[in-house]
Amino acid sequence: MKVIHPICAGIDIHKKSFTIALNETKANGTYSVRTKTFSTMQAGILSAREWLLQSNCLDIALESTGKYWIPVFNLFEDHFDITLANPRRTKTFPGKKTDVRDAKWLSELHRIGLVDPSFIPPRDIRELRELTRYRTKLIKMRSAEKNRVQNSLIVSNIMISSVATDTFGKSGMNIIFALLAKEEITEDLLQLIVLGKLRSKIPELMEWLEDRHQDLLPVGYFHVVFTMPGELIQIALRNQKEVYSILFQAASDTLKELARD
Repeated sequence: MKVIHPICAGIDIHKKSFTIALNETKANGTYSVRTKTFSTMQAGILSAREWLLQSNCLDIALESTGKYWIPVFNLFEDHFDITLANPRRTKTFPGKKTDVRDAKWLSELHRIGLVDPSFIPPRDIRELRELTRYRTKLIKMRSAEKNRVQNSLIVSNIMISSVATDTFGKSGMNIIFALLAKEEITEDLLQLIVLGKLRSKIPELMEWLEDRHQDLLPVGYFHVVFTMPGELIQIALRNQKEVYSILFQAASDTLKELARD
């Protein structure tokens, strides 16, 4: 077959190292292959780049393995003509698979132009794409957190959404912060923290807040942790339903006894 790239290289890359097979075609049509393995740390990538440049190799076929190819591509793209190869289309012959064998096979395919290139956008487009994808991820995370807070408010019977259009608007957040700070919500306070069109709903807000306060006991709230002797842990793990029932019943009886006092 016709030789397309007389001097080229195939790179098989992994997490900690990558192997380069340098394929050099002679005047009589035969070729020789030299292989060398480098670290995927930056020093190793720069050393590999220098080795290829010294060998007058400017055409490279790089296997796109996971995300490991990206650092190599970023440091090579200004110096070489890189063909990013899909591993599905460059499978070697059956047999024992080694890094050297895969790199040699990739270089042989690239030598005769049989490596189909994958599309790689220019650097500025790649950077913009990374930013937009990260922004999309952040927006999804923000939406998930808003849904979590909204669900917490609903199960706590704090239905701000039934009064305010946007729970997370300026007015809605001011109300939430005031509740968290255990401030006494008065009409005067609402006049200060409620903004825009929601100010016309202050009487409705006061009625809603009074209903919420009636749901709460006029006492402080505490988080109580019950412990048990270490020798009972295995029994508790094997009989969780019965043990938990005993613990909750004991807690209930204790609270009732305290309440009578």
